Amino acid sequence: KSLSTALQNLGLDVSQSNFSDGSGMSYQNRVTPRLLANAVYISVTDPVLSRLIPGMPVAGATGTLEERFYAPGSEAAKGFVTAKTGTLNGVAALSGVTQTVDGAVVIFSMEVNDGFGDLRAYLDRSAAAITSCGCG
Repeated sequence: KSLSTALQNLGLDVSQSNFSDGSGMSYQNRVTPRLLANAVYISVTDPVLSRLIPGMPVAGATGTLEERFYAPGSEAAKGFVTAKTGTLNGVAALSGVTQTVDGAVVIFSMEVNDGFGDLRAYLDRSAAAITSCGCG
């Protein structure tokens, strides 16, 4: 079964996506932030798939996010953001879930390119801004 078929079976719209390889490292891969956010949403809300969330990196604590969220403006996300990173030359992504200061659960997906300077710091500050908002 292909990745595309598996995602469609979960109810995800893959019409604007292209899966060129299984590693995600090909520049031919195309995935929208909407698809990634919807995949995170399903992973959070589905009783079986929700077991994946505790294994994802936590901002400033584990995995690929262990040494991130230390730059000024990003500290508020430490311990609150659980997310998956994505990086290619000149492109960075962060998709996951956080809890805001008022307890709302927010699912997000962001992709940025070279125009933003320090891509990871930009994403970290953006995730911290989401975490710091009173969204609920």
